[in-house]
Amino acid sequence: MVLQNIVLFHHDPSPYGERIRKCFGLQNIPWKSCLVPMVMPRPAMTILSGGYRKIPVMQYGADIYCDTRLISQKINNLFNDLKLFSHGTLQNSALQSQSDQIFRSGAILSLIENKEYIPPEVVEDRMSFFTFINQKTAEKELNHHQSQFKKYAMDIDELLRENDFILGLQPNWADICCYANIFMAKGNIPSSFEWMKKLKNIDSWYQNLMSYGEGIREEISSQEALEIAKTSTPDLSNINHQNSDDENMPQPGDNVKVTPDDYGQISVQGELICVNLDEIVVTNETKEAGAIAIHFPRLGFIVEKII
Repeated sequence: MVLQNIVLFHHDPSPYGERIRKCFGLQNIPWKSCLVPMVMPRPAMTILSGGYRKIPVMQYGADIYCDTRLISQKINNLFNDLKLFSHGTLQNSALQSQSDQIFRSGAILSLIENKEYIPPEVVEDRMSFFTFINQKTAEKELNHHQSQFKKYAMDIDELLRENDFILGLQPNWADICCYANIFMAKGNIPSSFEWMKKLKNIDSWYQNLMSYGEGIREEISSQEALEIAKTSTPDLSNINHQNSDDENMPQPGDNVKVTPDDYGQISVQGELICVNLDEIVVTNETKEAGAIAIHFPRLGFIVEKII
């Protein structure tokens, strides 16, 4: 497998897409960009991901990786010099979880504060997709979400008082997760524009991370992405097949569905290859792309046997 066959399904405004683009930037990694619209349909991505619709999705040959938690780990494993987790997996994971939580406030602020400028179909899509948004009370809760986001940013600024990066002397996954939320605020949360200017530590850190760019990006079409999958074979050689000790868990060979446990709860069905403490892998056979393996992180996803 050549590394040039890394494909990212994304759209440029996405803060979660920015997480992975920044991973590429840290080591100037070559990758193929397959742009998708902000709202469905996304035909090629849907075929490859089995219906999973969160952005981004990474394709590596005939292996499809869902959720930035797992995508970042895959990229880190492919590129030994990246060292995204050099300051500890637990510390990085904790700051990702906090950033994921604050993203919810950011998403609400982005939608409500820019509602008159966003196409109605995008607003409608996000309001239904982001099940954490209460449409009846969202506008009344703006002050709360503004305070949550501001507290988060001020905490980051304090963490950066002593170091160039959040956990030490080099950028880690924690930096990227926090950076992506600030990226969202600077572009889409007008209420943050003025107070953000006062956070000087964040400003220099943000500019530093921006300077890494996004790697060597090459645009490709959806059809080209499908062709890459069709001419590749899923690589299951390095999967840990040691399953959970829970006897009630589905077993390899079972027909299962995998569903996010937060929002965007669209299930992906397939034959279970493995479920362990780190990863869930299912396979599907598609007419357009042949055999594919779809990978999910264990954390944040429900796997159930279809009876």
